[in-house]
Amino acid sequence: MRRILILIILIMFVFTFSACNQEPMNDGVVNTSGNTSANIMNGGFVAKQGDWLYYCYIANGGFKEGLYRSTIDGKHRKKIDNGRINSINIIGNWIYYVKEEKNMNYPKNNITKLSLYKININGSQRTKLIEDCDNVSIIGNQIYYSIDTAIELYEKAEIDYPLMKDFGNIYRANINDIHNRTLVEKGAMGYYIEGNNLYYIKNYLEDNSNLYLYKLNLKTGVETEVLNKPEYYFTVKGDAIFYIDKNNQGILKCFSQTSGKTETIYSSRDQISQPAVSGNFIVCLDSDENVFKIGLPNVKSISNIGTADYIYVFGDTVVLWKYSKYPTVVQS
Repeated sequence: MRRILILIILIMFVFTFSACNQEPMNDGVVNTSGNTSANIMNGGFVAKQGDWLYYCYIANGGFKEGLYRSTIDGKHRKKIDNGRINSINIIGNWIYYVKEEKNMNYPKNNITKLSLYKININGSQRTKLIEDCDNVSIIGNQIYYSIDTAIELYEKAEIDYPLMKDFGNIYRANINDIHNRTLVEKGAMGYYIEGNNLYYIKNYLEDNSNLYLYKLNLKTGVETEVLNKPEYYFTVKGDAIFYIDKNNQGILKCFSQTSGKTETIYSSRDQISQPAVSGNFIVCLDSDENVFKIGLPNVKSISNIGTADYIYVFGDTVVLWKYSKYPTVVQS
């Protein structure tokens, strides 16, 4: 009887240990895009594939900082890499992410750079792919990224920025031939890919007062001006462009590319940011870190769903991310 009891205890221990260290399963779900453009524009601190989240944890000088994975209920948490992480993309068994590193070309200055890595979901085979890049989006076998790294640190150190000729440029490459890149657009502020179109604000270094929205057809190469009104934040859903007015950052508007008409969706005395569409809602963040959702098309339906520093949306799932906290799924 004692031997049987010991055997049962051992079996339970092995089962518990295995469950706590469960490896992520795709469950038949393999992303065709590593993340959404709306999420990447908000820093890309969280990505999702199936029932698994991949995210960055940031704390004040904490040794816990790094890239993590867990199930969406917060269980089976495992650290995959150290450091400050953003632009997380997950496709199949590979995580692509941007990591902040010390720039050893300037050892006496506190200058960092942003480098693109890939790593297996089990934490093995970490490989550096590109140095000096940010805002990474992977769609199918195509990778898009921009040059946008640490310019203010060079200015503080009174060093000429070595990437100025490439600053803000958007590049594209095959994920399997990443150094054979093509210039997509010069000097853009962020970008958003929706279907065959790449949306961006151009010439912001030359004229910061006119942050107008353009789009480039990725198949034909034709560029058109979409909106000649200054935007603060924007997101695209099909024909609709939701944007926050730069001159009044408490107003959320919707512009129809077909009709050319603009309507006000939401108005507040507080500054709002990070609009993203989730199912039949659009979610936003206000200056007090409150996250609220607005019903579409019934824009009078408004409710608070939590607090966050950044919002990440995956279909009908909303993930709230805060400094020094693990992400929380608040709607699915």
